[in-house]
Amino acid sequence: MKKIIFCIIIAAGIIVCSHAQSLYQLADGFYYDSATNQLFTGVYTQKYPDGAKKFEIPLKNGLKHGLLSYYFPGGNLKEVQSYKMGKMHGTWITFSNSGKKKEEASFANNKKNGRWYIWDENGMLRYEMTYLDNHKIGTWYIWDEKGNLVDEKVFGIVIR
Repeated sequence: MKKIIFCIIIAAGIIVCSHAQSLYQLADGFYYDSATNQLFTGVYTQKYPDGAKKFEIPLKNGLKHGLLSYYFPGGNLKEVQSYKMGKMHGTWITFSNSGKKKEEASFANNKKNGRWYIWDENGMLRYEMTYLDNHKIGTWYIWDEKGNLVDEKVFGIVIR
């Protein structure tokens, strides 16, 4: 009897795991459960052929919602994206395969908003930019590979 219960539990786990991965996305941008054709809520995970995680996408009522994580084939974190009910919202960070931060961007309600940063492969900050509702604003800074400020550009409203 214990073996039967164990087999049922294992089979249910396999069904749940495979069920969670059977999604499709239509042109409307929503993710649907292939088995039920209903909007999917949960975490959609895809893996590389070796079994390492490729990405994790949290979904709520068929829309990206929360922190999405993408990975390099070796398992290192590649990018983190933030969504709120299908819209880009919050901080996005991109990393090199060695783990160094490459880019940091901010969004609000599907628009570029806030400070954006870009670092080179050595970890030196090269660009600092500011956006408000997708518009370039404030003073943008550009540094060379030694960290020397080489250019400033002012757009729209200056924010300090």
